[in-house]
Formats: sequence, C-alpha cells, structure tokens
Amino acid sequence: MSLAFDRPALLLLLPACIGLVYLLWRTSRVYMPPLRRRVSLVIRVLVVTLLVAVLAEPRVQLPANDLAVAFLLDRSDSITPSMQADEERWLADALQHKAQQDQAAVISFAGEPVVDRALSTDADPPRLSPSNNTNPSATDIAAAVRAGLAVLPPSAARRLVLLSDGQENQEKADTAAALAAAAGVQLLAMPLESVRGPEVLVRALDAPSQLREGERFTVSAQLEANVATNATLYLMVDGRLVGNQDVNVQPGSSRFILPVEPLNSGHHVVRLQLQADADTLVQNNTAGAYVIVQGPPKVLVVEGTPGEGRFLVDALRTMGLTVDVTTPDGAALDASSLLSYASTVLVDVPAESMPAGRMLTLKSYVRDHGGGLLVVGGERAFGPGGYARTPLEDMLPVRMDLRGKSLSTSVALILVMDVSGSMGGGPGGASKMDLAKEAALAAVELLGEYDQVGLLAFDDHNQWMIQPSFASDLTPIEDAIGRMQPGGGTEIYPALKEAFDKLVPLDAKVKHIILLTDGEAPRGPYEELAKQMESAQVTLSTVGIGSDADTNLLQELAQLGHGRYYDGNDPFDLPQLLVKETQQVQRAAIVEEDFTPLPIASNPATEGIDVRQAPQLRGYVATTAKPQSTVLLASRQLDPVLSEWQYGLGRVMAWTSDVKNLWASRWLEWPDFGRFWAQVVKRTDRPPEDPNRQVTVKIEGDRARITLDAQTGAEQPERKYLNFLPTQAVLVDPHGAQQHVPLPQVAPGRYEATVPVQSDGVYTLTATQTEPTGEQASQSSGFVVPYSPEYGLTGTDQTLLDGLVRRTGGKVISDPIDAFAHTLPSVGAPRPLWPLLMILLAILVVADVGVRRVRISAPELRAGYAAVRRRLGYVDNLADFGSRSSASIPSGRTDGAAALGLVSALGAGAPVAAVRQRHEPVVSTQSGRLLAAKRRAARR
Repeated sequence: MSLAFDRPALLLLLPACIGLVYLLWRTSRVYMPPLRRRVSLVIRVLVVTLLVAVLAEPRVQLPANDLAVAFLLDRSDSITPSMQADEERWLADALQHKAQQDQAAVISFAGEPVVDRALSTDADPPRLSPSNNTNPSATDIAAAVRAGLAVLPPSAARRLVLLSDGQENQEKADTAAALAAAAGVQLLAMPLESVRGPEVLVRALDAPSQLREGERFTVSAQLEANVATNATLYLMVDGRLVGNQDVNVQPGSSRFILPVEPLNSGHHVVRLQLQADADTLVQNNTAGAYVIVQGPPKVLVVEGTPGEGRFLVDALRTMGLTVDVTTPDGAALDASSLLSYASTVLVDVPAESMPAGRMLTLKSYVRDHGGGLLVVGGERAFGPGGYARTPLEDMLPVRMDLRGKSLSTSVALILVMDVSGSMGGGPGGASKMDLAKEAALAAVELLGEYDQVGLLAFDDHNQWMIQPSFASDLTPIEDAIGRMQPGGGTEIYPALKEAFDKLVPLDAKVKHIILLTDGEAPRGPYEELAKQMESAQVTLSTVGIGSDADTNLLQELAQLGHGRYYDGNDPFDLPQLLVKETQQVQRAAIVEEDFTPLPIASNPATEGIDVRQAPQLRGYVATTAKPQSTVLLASRQLDPVLSEWQYGLGRVMAWTSDVKNLWASRWLEWPDFGRFWAQVVKRTDRPPEDPNRQVTVKIEGDRARITLDAQTGAEQPERKYLNFLPTQAVLVDPHGAQQHVPLPQVAPGRYEATVPVQSDGVYTLTATQTEPTGEQASQSSGFVVPYSPEYGLTGTDQTLLDGLVRRTGGKVISDPIDAFAHTLPSVGAPRPLWPLLMILLAILVVADVGVRRVRISAPELRAGYAAVRRRLGYVDNLADFGSRSSASIPSGRTDGAAALGLVSALGAGAPVAAVRQRHEPVVSTQSGRLLAAKRRAARR
C-alpha cells in the first residue's frame, strides 16, 4: 500500500497549525479539570491534523491481487552453457513460487526476442527456443523489454524480470526502460555471473589507411588473453595468405608486428586470423583493416562476349591507361575489388548475364563511392539487352523506352491469350489466369508511347479486350487486362487469324504476335497462315503454360512464324518469359543506317576532337535522354549517341553505338579513335583523393567514430583550417545498405560523427566536402568490424542493470521468490481518502465540544447504567436500587443531586419539581435564584 498527496505542499501548514493550537491551549483562562484539559488538547490537535490532510488531498494505492510477470532470458553467445542452465533452474524455481492466479510469460532473446510462452498460469517452465532463432551473436535488451511490454496485459499489475549479464551491443536499453516506466511496469534484474574458460582474442589490427604504390608497410596485431598459450598468426590480403608468425601469448594484452610486401594500387582488405592452443571461442580470433594504395587510375572493361571490347582495350592501353578485362561473372566485379578501379566500362553486356546482386554492387560503386561508368552499346545492350526497369537503367543518362520517337522504331504487338476454363487452375493458390495477367501487364509496361498494343482473349470465341492502339496511356489497357475471366474451350486458329488481320494494316517497324495457351486445340491451316504472315512481315512467338499445353503444335507455330517458343511448365515463370520476349521484339530500337554523329554540347570528353570529321557510324540503339542528362553527340533523328550525367558521387556516360567491327567498323581506322575513347573514359574517372582531407575511423564497441580533418599546409606557419564547409559521408555496410551520415564540425578543421555498426564485415565510406565555389572534394576510406562485441572478454555489466531497474522503480534480485512478490500497486487510479477523513473530522469536532461543554458526574453515570440494565430486564427491585444509590452518595450530596440522579435513572416517577420542593426551599427573588445556582455549581 502506498500513500500520496495531490497537494503535498499544504502539509507544511501542519507544524504551524499545531503550534498555534498549543499556544492557545496554554494561554486559555477557561477552567477545566486537568484530565479534560489534556484530552481537549489532543482532540484539537487531531482536528487540525485531519483538516490539513483533507486540504492536501491524500490518495491511497492498495496492493494488487492479480500479477502478470514476463521473464526475459538472455540466450546470446556471451551466456555460456552453464550460465544458461542456471538461468533455467532459476526460472523453474520462480514459477513454483507464484500464486495460483498469477500469470507468467517467458521470452528468450539475443539479437532478437522470441516468445517461448505467452501469458499463462502454468507453473511448469516452458521449452525454450533454440539459440539460433534469436541471433545469438548480438544482445538487444531494448528489443526484449519492448517484447515483454507487448505481452503484458493492462488489467493486472505488471512486472518484467530480466536475466542477463547486461552486455548489450545493439540499441540502448535505457530508452526501453523509460518506456516501461512510463507504462507503469516494474523491471527487476537477475544478474548472471560470467563464467569463462581459457580465451584468446584479437582486439585490433592496426594498419596505415593510405599508402603509395610500391611502399612496404607493417601491421600491428593486439591480442588479449586470460591464459598463457602458444598461437599462430595468419595474415591475408584480399583473401590471399601473405604470411604467418608463431607467437607466445601471455595473460593480458600483447602486441605483435607483421611485415607486408608492397600492394598494387587500389582498395585492399587486410585480415588477421589467430589459431591458439588453448581457446574457447573461435568467433573472436580475427580482425581486419582497410588499406588504400594510391597509384595511377585503373580501368575495368567488362565484355559481354570475350573479345567484344578488344579494339577499345587496345586503344586505351596505347594511350597509356592501365586496363583490366573481365566478364560479367568475374571476381573483379565484387564490391571490394571494384573499388580499386577509377572507372568501369560495360561493352555490349546484356542484363541477364549479370549475376544477382552485381548490378546493385555496380550501382553502389558509382553512387556511393564516386566510381565512373561507361556503357557501350551493341545488339545486346540497352533496350535489346533488357536494361529496362533494372538498376542499370536507373544509373544511365538514357531511358530504354522510345517515348517521343518516330514510327520508324515502333513496335506493334498483339497478345493472343487463352482464357479457357483450364486457365482458372494453378499452383500455390495463384491461377494461371492471374499469372498471365501479370505477364501481360509487365510486357505492356515495356512499350513506348509510339508502340501499339492489342489484346485478344479467346476460348470458343474471340473477344478483343484491347483493340490495337498506341500505348501512350496504359490505364485503360491495364483495366482491360484486369477484366479477363477464364471459361470455355480452346480454339487457337481463329484467334491467330483475327490477330493477323488486325495487325497487317498497322504502321510499325516490327509487327509481332505472342500466343499464350495451356491446352490442346484442333489443327487448322497454319501453313497457309504462316505464308501470309511471312509476306506481311509479321512474326509469331508462342508460350506453353503448364504441362498440358500442346508443345509440338506450339513449337511448330513458332518455327512457322519465325519467332521463339517458351516452355512455361512452371506458371510462375510466365511473367519473366513474356518480358523476355517483349525485349526481343524491341530490337526495333536498333537503327542501322549510316550517319555522322552530330555534336550537341561541348564537353571535356570531346575537347580538341572534331567529331564532324569522324567517319560514319553504321548503327546504334535508339534510346530516350533523361531530362537531367546532357547529350554530347546525337544521330540524324537526334537520338542520343553519347550522353552523360552525374549519378550520386560518380559520373555515368552512355555510348549507344558499338566499338567493334560492325557499326563502328569505319571508326576503328580513325586516327583519333584512341584519343577519343581515352578522353571519354577519363571523363568518368573517380576524382583523385584530396590530400588536404584525411578520414579516420575508430571502432568503439558497437559504434564507429568517423572523423574528417580538413586543412591546407602541413607545417604550423602555413597551416590553414578549412572551416564551416558542408560535409557528409556515405557509409555502405557489409550488406550493401547505404547510409548518409552528416559530419558536423566539432573543432577547427575537424568534422565528426558517430554511427552504429551492428554487422560484422567490411564497411566502405566516401566523405564529401563542398567548397564555397561549389566544387566537391572527396576522400575514400573503409574499416572492418571483425566480430560482434558479444565475443569480447567482458563480464557482467552491473552498472547497466542497476540503471535499468532504478529507472522503473525496481531492484536487482537474486531470490526467485521476489519475482512474484505482491508489492506492486493495484491497477487503476488511487482511491481518495478525504471523504473518510471528513467523517473522522466531524466526529472529533463533536467530541471536542462534548469534552469542553458536557460534564457528567460518577453517580449520574451509575444511574444511567442502572437505567439501561433495567430496560434490558436486569433491574427488578426499584427500592433496593434506590437504597444502594443513596448509600453510595457521599455526605453533603443527599439532597437534590441524589434525587435528580435517581429520577434520571428511573426515567419516570415523581416530577423533578416535587422532589426539589422536599429538599430545597422555594426562592422567588432573582438574587435568591442566583445564589441557589451558585451553590449547586459549587456542589458539583
């Protein structure tokens, strides 16, 4: 039970009021017997006390009867198996001491919380989740507290019991404890004492962050151990073993130096691996460092087909550039390797040849780290290469659609779709009809505004869902596709014939039909139809949906129609198949004609080169320039041939012709061919590192402190700090997630920020500072988080646990009985006490008046007692009672007083006046009456 006051300041009036009452009591001249006088003082003090208490508005909170407890069990890797066993025993003991109506929930947590048992009155411990379900390499106490708050009901008193070593390494638990305190939930903590075996770990690996090419250097490894043992250190650079060293490790901290041979220019990751004779955890036996070796910029050329870019590579090498060549699946396109190149060139690389994730890696390389990108066209690049709606299209200064282009590059496409009853079935709850609709929508979205599209649905009959029309407005087309419903049989030939008849009169460069069906159909005069299609330059591709499709017929139709057949045995592949076919149809974007590129804008890429005197090109891929891009060279139709734009920190350029002996065959003999491409590639190069900026990163537990020092001049007289410049860093974590980190200025020339690093691996960052002139200076760096802080040599964090329990009004406990102690206040608002105090106050006021004004003698009390007994039937002989009463009256009190007492005791009988007449003379004068009253008062 707890007592509180709404206006506690009024309690300060109590001493003053009591003092005033005592002062008045001491100075009062009113006579009262000593006992009554003291009783009067006590009553008045109580009256004043109650009055002040009522004004302060007291409220009382009674203990709760219903209690809900959530146990939070730390199951991270810092909790050893013996500690986990102690945890489980403590939990079982606590559950045995709960009251029958109490409820308990059990939550296991590490990096993530898992509810092992929801609220229940069951006193048996639950089966705990495996540690792998909770991400044991981290400890997130804050997430566990929030999970505990979520399972506790608002209708009962609530409590959290945390069993942990307090070694949090994710978000801070203090904010979650504040949330629990605001919700009125108490947190108790049961510390788990850390018990570890022999342990050796790598605390840090120090290496220079910036080096020059050809420079030798050393790395310093800091080890910590709690036991003396022998160990071997293995040093690796970019995953390649470069050295090893046997060492003797003593308890405490040790440092060892390892030499490293010069590295090639670029970005490198240096890792140290420890192997010790006596060790418990292997997770903390590694560390890493990030080293950047400055040297001449290197160019990476990625060929879609081996040898595709040989003429370009030879020209660049002739101009003195360092060039490496790889394929789309080569290791050079890994995130760590790609940073070693100032620019990357894609030569006729189709999107489908890029492994999953490579496009995103390339995107981060350009946007976040300032790398350059040049995309060179060909028959399998840009639109025909499937760049639409990929990260490649996002990076390029051109779009793959042909919006605004003439009909000379347009496509007329008719989708002939089977809507028979069998299309209503399908795997996994998705019908083949739904997947066909999705495929049709994906295909239509690839078309430009000058392309035409039609949709013919067929079963026993044909129905035009979309009459052939331009794809400038996709809304009515999408609505029509959504209205298709399955039902009926399958008649293919009439549908193909009607689609062909509609397609022939359309004005388009490419006229194509795509047939989608899942069943068999009667044969028809397909050979005659195929001849008509060939003469009208109409092509046909087919897609068989499911295993029931007539594969032989569909393959035959695709062959007759000079198209392609796609086996859609898995209906979920249908959207990808249709998109692929539509992209093939979009080869209409290839424009093959002789033309001389027209210079549109001046640029360092073409400076000093008269492109108007260059040989003619024989073709290119039509694209649409994005609004923010700059077109440097264009075709006769003003389609972009060479364009550029800034994408994040990097520059991207697009060349829509090729660099091989096809469209650029005449350019290969142009004297300025090498110079032109050298200038274009150098235009995309990452800007050189600014020597006036220095980036350092320091790992502090689960956070990294990023510092940028900006100054000019190394010596003090020439040193000038660069102040008040907008500064930010782009940080990319090991999973490729990007984070923009503002770096506020904290000292002259120093800009700094701290960021959380919750995943182990390689982090890369690029710090950018904007000069008053608008120019940007950048500096690259990186760091390695080798392992989670979970695996450090740490004990129980008693300070953290104490802080959490204090925040919520809880305490640190060790006895399982305390988990279900009914010491929490009941749920709901406290009850006001002032009505009860007002009743007591009224009673005391009446008692105070009675003590001061009412005086009752002992005979009167006895007479009253006798009257009560008589009324209850215990007094029968009135004479005996009267004689006993008279005998008990002392001498001098045998007159009217005794008579009055007797009359009062009897409650009836002779009138009082008659009794007084026998004992007192009747006084008629006023003075006589006053004298009689005085005598009576004296007798009392």
